[in-house]
Amino acid sequence: MAPESGKTYKIRNLQVPEKVVDLSGADQRSVIGWNDKGGGQEAHNQAWRLFRQNSGNWTIESLKAPGTFIGIASGPGDGVHLIGQGVPLEWQIIPNREAFAGEGFDSEREANAFRLLIPGMYFNADLADHGNAHTIQLWGKWRGQNQAWTFEEFRG
Repeated sequence: MAPESGKTYKIRNLQVPEKVVDLSGADQRSVIGWNDKGGGQEAHNQAWRLFRQNSGNWTIESLKAPGTFIGIASGPGDGVHLIGQGVPLEWQIIPNREAFAGEGFDSEREANAFRLLIPGMYFNADLADHGNAHTIQLWGKWRGQNQAWTFEEFRG
């Protein structure tokens, strides 16, 4: 499902579908990949409001901690962790089909997933260690499914 501005979503990893983007309950700052908690109040740290900006890019705000947006811990680069921050960071959200135009995909699911990129750069949100870790970091764009995400409307 393509995101719509103003709606709230769970952002699910394509390679490890049981992991969703989560604002850590331990420190309310780390943005991690964590097992899906389902719905209800206990899942609010896994729910994100997306807002389309005039630039065409998006901001991603926590439902649990309004005013906390997905950002990065330092300047863009491989291995830079995603964090919750008070200043909105714009993200380019593009379909895999567009990110890898002209290339074939193993499945329709993969073709219809999305990339979360730093605008104008090739760094995108990456579930670290090929999906085997909880860390979500920036990494240079490649075909790995640990860098592909789906959006599911949150009903909690």
